[in-house]
Amino acid sequence: MKKISKITVKRIADDSPDTSWLGEYSNKPNSEYSIDRKERGDQGSREYQYFNLPFENYKGIPKKEILKYCEQDYERIESFNKGNWYFLGIKVEAEIQTSKNGKEWLINRISSGGLFGIESDSESSYFEEIEKEQINELKIQLLELGFSGKEIAEASKNIERKES
Repeated sequence: MKKISKITVKRIADDSPDTSWLGEYSNKPNSEYSIDRKERGDQGSREYQYFNLPFENYKGIPKKEILKYCEQDYERIESFNKGNWYFLGIKVEAEIQTSKNGKEWLINRISSGGLFGIESDSESSYFEEIEKEQINELKIQLLELGFSGKEIAEASKNIERKES
């Protein structure tokens, strides 16, 4: 006999996020849009002097607008580095108990693939949307493992939430 003992939505710190879409720190400027952190007083000891922005993302718009967006990207990455926000991932896990002769003998955990690189200060509606997608992904896996829609619906009534 097998049963779904619990389903948990997990928010997990993303310890190695890709922030290159905001730009990259360097010892050399790569364009007229590079920001000299030393000149601004933002460069700390043993830190790169320049922040090179992905200005190519803004091709086709006026230079004044590009400068505005580059400034926003720079402020965003500096805010990240100060710990004002972080990246996280969301995945959903089901604990499945399998018993033999009424005695538990095996516990397995399966999970959705998860989505990482989510900005911690995103709108709550975005978190809810991602959670729903991950829950649906897990439900498909549970169906493939032979659980009925009724069993999955019952287990889904008391979804736990966990931050780690």
